[in-house]
Amino acid sequence: MIDISKIQFTEGLQFIPVRENKRPIPHGWQSTKADYDFSNAPNVGLVCGKLSGNFEALDFDLKYDLTGKLCQEYTALVKAIEPTLLDKMVVQKTPSGGYHFVYRCSFIEGNQKIANRHATEEEKVIDEKVKVLIETRGEGG
Repeated sequence: MIDISKIQFTEGLQFIPVRENKRPIPHGWQSTKADYDFSNAPNVGLVCGKLSGNFEALDFDLKYDLTGKLCQEYTALVKAIEPTLLDKMVVQKTPSGGYHFVYRCSFIEGNQKIANRHATEEEKVIDEKVKVLIETRGEGG
């Protein structure tokens, strides 16, 4: 259960109550600002996109990273190109061991797949073809 008094709500951001599986409570979420009941929510999610002032996130799903180095290599490249950029983002570790790099941008689109890999032979057995490694969470995300 979330202790709502410990969540720091920031003006201009839209939060929603979510289940353990990241699904919103109630099912779906509104396309306009709304007040939600967080009293029975096990988790809280940030609505990306216009509702939160054009917040967007890069979502690294590292459970599919076969090298174990994807996020470290990404952050090293970013620091080499623009050493202060990551300091301007909120970087959050996800419950599944991935990362969210959260930032605000002037133009916001829907969720975009940025990087994926082909499924391994074991994954193909359960009829999977591609594993998404990095995607954006934008409008509707």
